[in-house]
Amino acid sequence: MLSEHEYLKQHGVVQLFDELTAALLADKPEEPTGFIVDWLKARLPTTLKLNTSNQNKFKEFQRIFGKYNMALESTHVDLDEIDATPEQVVAHKATSAGDGILVEDTSLDIEGADVGINVRWLLDNLTQFCGKKATWRVLLGLKKEGTDKVELYEGIVYGIIVQPRGGGFGFDPVVEVIGTGKTLGESKPDEHNARAKAVENLARGKVYRVEPAIYKWEGKWQK
Repeated sequence: MLSEHEYLKQHGVVQLFDELTAALLADKPEEPTGFIVDWLKARLPTTLKLNTSNQNKFKEFQRIFGKYNMALESTHVDLDEIDATPEQVVAHKATSAGDGILVEDTSLDIEGADVGINVRWLLDNLTQFCGKKATWRVLLGLKKEGTDKVELYEGIVYGIIVQPRGGGFGFDPVVEVIGTGKTLGESKPDEHNARAKAVENLARGKVYRVEPAIYKWEGKWQK
């Protein structure tokens, strides 16, 4: 029978930690815990599943997760959405999707418009809000296996509503990122991408908040 050290060596763990030690000594990071997490994630591939039927959205997420050496697969469970806060919506979706399945919810909050997370309605009425400030917010939710809690990860981008310019999908052509002079449809680098910001926070373990799992909902539902 292999000893513990021989087993770890056979599976490459000893070499991995030798390399990590060398990297720590070479870089001397001020925050070694974050450095170690990032370093290990860059070398240990992870596969996640995202529940979405939107192929444009899935491809974008797939590219972003790839930056962190994380593979992404898709599931296509049709989930009804409750009429509640964005955090509750994501908690309910993550609970319904099941343990370990990543869910996403997008909201576009516009100055003077009480529309919340009803993005479908918003897309049909955006141009009447031209010149108004807008906040593009993405929440990712993941229910950890064997728990009754949903971890949320947030990404936010600030902009203004303009007449459509450029391509992209969803509301990309009508949201101009503040300070860029360009809509998301014209240019959407990851630093101006709420999805990329949410994924970065997930990859770095920066939880926005933890919500209780919602197994039963007695309130209203989105139409």
